[in-house]
Amino acid sequence: MHQLVTSKTRLRLVMKFYLTEEETYLRELVRECKESTNAIRLELRRLYDMNLITDRWVKNRRYYKVNKDYYLHGQMESLIKQYLYWDELHEQLKRIHWKTIYITPDPKRSSPVEYVIEVEENSPHWGKQFYLGEGTTVTFATTSMLNHIEQVLISVGREKEKVS
Repeated sequence: MHQLVTSKTRLRLVMKFYLTEEETYLRELVRECKESTNAIRLELRRLYDMNLITDRWVKNRRYYKVNKDYYLHGQMESLIKQYLYWDELHEQLKRIHWKTIYITPDPKRSSPVEYVIEVEENSPHWGKQFYLGEGTTVTFATTSMLNHIEQVLISVGREKEKVS
C-alpha cells in the first residue's frame, strides 16, 4: 500500500476515510494528522479529483467523507481493511469494552500501522498488547496515556453505544 500511495499524508487520509464513515473537515484533519493545512488541503483536492471522497458545505465549513458511489469503493475498502487486518482486530475486540480505535501509520515500519485502542481508566486491558498479522501491534491505552503519545493518532473507529 505504501508503494501504491506514495504520499504519507494521502495514505493517512485514505485510511481515515475508508475505515470510518464520519464526515470531517480540514482543521480537524490538520490536528489529527499533525500536518500543515496546505499539505492536507492538497491531498484532499487530489482525493476529490480522483472521486474517492465527496464534500459538502455547511455554513462556512467544507466537510469530506468517502465516496461510496465510486465504482471501485467496495474493492478499495476491502483492500484497505485486509491490508490493516481490520476484521481480525474487530474479532479480538468483541469481548473488550473500548472507546476509540486509533492508527499510527508509519511507512518506515514493516507493518502498515500500529493500533492504539482507547479503554477506560479502570480497564484491566490498559497497557497490554497483542499482535495481528505480520507484526501489527495493538496496544491498549487510557485517555491519560493517549495525552503522552507523541505519534500521530488518527481516529478510525468508535465503539457503538450499547442499547439495553
